[in-house]
Amino acid sequence: MGCLEFYATELRQNPLLVLGMLMTDASLYDIGTYVCDLFAANNRPFLLYHNAAHTTDVVLHAIEIGAFYKLSDTDNFMLLAAAWFHDTGHLFADLATHEQESVRLMRAYFAEHPIPAANIEIIAGCIMATKLPAEPQTLLQQIICDADTYHLGSDEFWKMDPLVKAEMEARFGKPIEHWKEKTYAFLQSHHYFTTYAQERLAPVKQAHMRTLMP
Repeated sequence: MGCLEFYATELRQNPLLVLGMLMTDASLYDIGTYVCDLFAANNRPFLLYHNAAHTTDVVLHAIEIGAFYKLSDTDNFMLLAAAWFHDTGHLFADLATHEQESVRLMRAYFAEHPIPAANIEIIAGCIMATKLPAEPQTLLQQIICDADTYHLGSDEFWKMDPLVKAEMEARFGKPIEHWKEKTYAFLQSHHYFTTYAQERLAPVKQAHMRTLMP
């Protein structure tokens, strides 16, 4: 799905979320279009999970959580810019270094579309905060971490987990054994950081863990 098609679909399903994002700063639409086009122009068939669809999901979840905290327009812009760019590095780098590559791509974009240098550093910090194991230091970093793993505490988990497995197998070129046990261990080590996610998503994640329990 292209970026424009995504907005059209989401506008029908989540009008307040999408309109809220676009009204905050029209340049966010340009960033979203740029990132969606970047994924489209650099197709990586093995990116079955870390792709444009996941990216747009993270953006929407960041909008949702950010709205709860009544972020300023500037903070909201920085959060959503980070959400758009956070996984672009998967297109050009490996798992271990994709966050750094995402930051590089973000910096290159804003070199052509200048914003205050301090804001670029905050966006970079948000992107790097998604590196596992996550240790976010600020509210914006906490929000993007929770938006990035939102599906762990929703019904979407059962759809997304097989995609993560398939992507990892495609990356490493071999089947992954004991995936259920590995998934359970990951959920056990994972933490939500915002009170919003702790109250709304963590209980659902715990239910998933009970289903997966060895």
